[in-house]
Amino acid sequence: MVNSSMSKSTVERINSYFFKKSKILEITDDTFFIVFERRSELDLNYYPGQFCMIATPESLTRKPFTLGMYDGSMSISVKVVGNGSKYIVTADEEIDILGPLGKPFAPENKNGAVLVAPSCFAEGFFISEYFNVPLFVSSKVPFKPEFIKRFESEKISFFVGNESYLKLVNELNLSNFDWIFVSGSKTMEWLAFEHLKNKKTYFSLNEYMGCGLGACKSCAVETVNGIKHVCTEGPVFRGDEVWKRLETRTN
Repeated sequence: MVNSSMSKSTVERINSYFFKKSKILEITDDTFFIVFERRSELDLNYYPGQFCMIATPESLTRKPFTLGMYDGSMSISVKVVGNGSKYIVTADEEIDILGPLGKPFAPENKNGAVLVAPSCFAEGFFISEYFNVPLFVSSKVPFKPEFIKRFESEKISFFVGNESYLKLVNELNLSNFDWIFVSGSKTMEWLAFEHLKNKKTYFSLNEYMGCGLGACKSCAVETVNGIKHVCTEGPVFRGDEVWKRLETRTN
């Protein structure tokens, strides 16, 4: 379990680092798993659930990405949606990364599971490895066969399509896990929250951010405890802290 002293120490080490990519793996047609070269002990140190902000050319603000770790090296997963994300995937030069940011994910025990979209695979893989819990990856579009071949195991499962996703969350709701960590699109997260009524849920919120440090206030979210900022008080929140379930009304 990650304790408060860890989160305090990581905040003291926020800095800008330059990393060169060592591996780029295709997850789907538009989403990539990027592993960076391992460097010295002076590198960015972080824990599961934290994120970074990456600088891209011709953009005034950095772009947020949750952090992963693969074979001891820093990793991120990127869905290409514009010039900035395309640059991160294709650039040959070192990437300017600011971090670590946010609070670490600290579940109450290791009896949980992780559910992510392809764009959040790096984060999900890191949490799964760190806490030794199973990882479920769900996508609307097919995965690259080479990617599944590399990662599919007893602990990692892949699902494609909306029906498979809904079946999965219903099965997780009836499972023996105490908690489920979810990271993906708003729709994916909302459906998980609605269907996982028997579980404690945690969500890594993917809000727009201008700075990642709490200065711009652009990542504010409404919670049951008032307005909070994803970059400094998250990015991971309890599901029942940020959402209320829809009540089924009958006449």
